[in-house]
Amino acid sequence: MKKIKASVTPDNKVALHCPHCNLVKQVSVAKFKGDKHTLKVRCSCNNLLTVELDFRQKYRKKTNLNGEYTILTHENQRKKMIDNPLFHKCLVVNISLTGLGLIVAGHGLKIGDALRVRFILDDKKKSEIDRIVLIRVIEHNYIGCEFNDDAYYHYDKTLGFYLMP
Repeated sequence: MKKIKASVTPDNKVALHCPHCNLVKQVSVAKFKGDKHTLKVRCSCNNLLTVELDFRQKYRKKTNLNGEYTILTHENQRKKMIDNPLFHKCLVVNISLTGLGLIVAGHGLKIGDALRVRFILDDKKKSEIDRIVLIRVIEHNYIGCEFNDDAYYHYDKTLGFYLMP
C-alpha cells in the first residue's frame, strides 16, 4: 500500500484522490491540525489509502545542495559577518520561504540554537544564500530550521523565484 502525501489547505481541508477508482473527495482534517498524521482511509471502491497530512504553510522544495554552517553565540547572533568563524559542512536537503532542512554529521546541536548557514543554489545565477536560522527540529542528523534574520521579515525574491515550479 503506497503512502499518499496530501497538502492541507488554509481552511483545513485536503483533497483525497483514490488511485484505484480516480475518485476525488474534499475532506476536513481540522481535528488533526498541528500534528503530522498518517491516516488510513477506505475509499467507496473499498480501496485502502494511507494518507500523510502535510500542514505546512509554505511549499518546501527538495534539494541536494552542499553548504556550511556555524553555531552562533549570544555575542555574535545578530551579526551577519563574524571574524574567522568555524564552519562545518552540511547538506541542504529542502528549502522553503520560511526555513530549510539540513543533514549534518556528529553535530551536538540542540533545539533553539542559532546557526549561520550559507550555500549556493543550483539556479542559473548560482545565487548565494547566507542566512541566520533557528533550529526547530532535530531527528538524528536531520536539522529542521526556521529563518531568523532580517530577510525573513521581507519577501526573499531569490528564494521565491527558485521555489517556483
